[in-house]
Amino acid sequence: DRGIRNRLRNFAHRIEVARTRNRETCFQDIYAQFFQEPYPARSAVQVARLPKDVLVEIEAIAQL
Repeated sequence: DRGIRNRLRNFAHRIEVARTRNRETCFQDIYAQFFQEPYPARSAVQVARLPKDVLVEIEAIAQL
């Protein structure tokens, strides 16, 4: 969706929190579909457990 892609350009930083890093390649492929160079800064961490047992939590900071 073009509207979503335009809004994603405003992202300045993204933090990925995941229970496992074994899906990293898949995550990178999806990321490349929605973000274009220059890519926003991002951090990734692995944790033992997330609330409600979700697999991934993403926090994003956007510029307005």
